[in-house]
Amino acid sequence: MRHLTSFSGVLSKRVFPLVFYGFMGVAAIGGLLDGELLAHPASALGLALVVAVFYLFQKLLVQDTADEVLDCGSYLLVRRGRTKDRIELRDIVKVDASLHLSPPLMTLHLARPGKLGRLVTFIPAGERLNPLGEHPLAQELLRRAEAARGVA
Repeated sequence: MRHLTSFSGVLSKRVFPLVFYGFMGVAAIGGLLDGELLAHPASALGLALVVAVFYLFQKLLVQDTADEVLDCGSYLLVRRGRTKDRIELRDIVKVDASLHLSPPLMTLHLARPGKLGRLVTFIPAGERLNPLGEHPLAQELLRRAEAARGVA
């Protein structure tokens, strides 16, 4: 079995938000204690806006990504939280890889929805050598999926 997910996924989903919200909490408490947030309501609004934008970014891009994707040959084992799903390679119709996001995301489009839905997104392992070209893992998965379906 080969891990297809990057360790940076754990950092992006778990560690970075914890650190970010911790810093924002310290800033808010510090601002309340020295009276800055009460004296300047725009500062409190700015702090709330930064937290809201970060939350939306996390929710839209990173929070719904799979925690782990294992390549088991003819199928992938995918885990998000406590939900596990087995995705047959022949069920993968399309593989998209983001070109300009950090962390990069890869989305598997499935012919039939599984426990995690019709789209399964994860943060892929490995570096893309050509930032303008396709991710090698996306090309490999799509080629193997087409071979599993018998597509020439």
